[in-house]
Amino acid sequence: MIPDDIDRALGSGATDIVNYCGLIMRSTISFQDGNWQKIVLKHGEVIWLKVKDKFEVCSGLREHRFQAFVISTMQRLFRAWKARLSILYSKYSTNEERLSHRPEDVELEDWEYLIQYFGSPEVKRNIGHTI
Repeated sequence: MIPDDIDRALGSGATDIVNYCGLIMRSTISFQDGNWQKIVLKHGEVIWLKVKDKFEVCSGLREHRFQAFVISTMQRLFRAWKARLSILYSKYSTNEERLSHRPEDVELEDWEYLIQYFGSPEVKRNIGHTI
């Protein structure tokens, strides 16, 4: 159940939905796809259909509300994931060390991309605003 006044799932299946959103998001997107808006444009329909196939969704207005919840939940999880990876990046002083400590939930190509991304002068200047 997703109440109209909050963007949050409630009830016995709420944790299952959020966990599944995280799984689908991490297994579908690539950080190389760009910011969240570009990711949604590229993968939004696919990630929505995967969640819709897993959970019973009422049709009509409730379906649109649930779809919006799924996308906003994935966006929140994506930002948290990217922030966690930024912290991991910061723990090491060289790219060689960073490469040797790739997180298990990040593909090598994405980790190489993120190392360059987090190391770019623009991101270093704005790190608190870009994640």
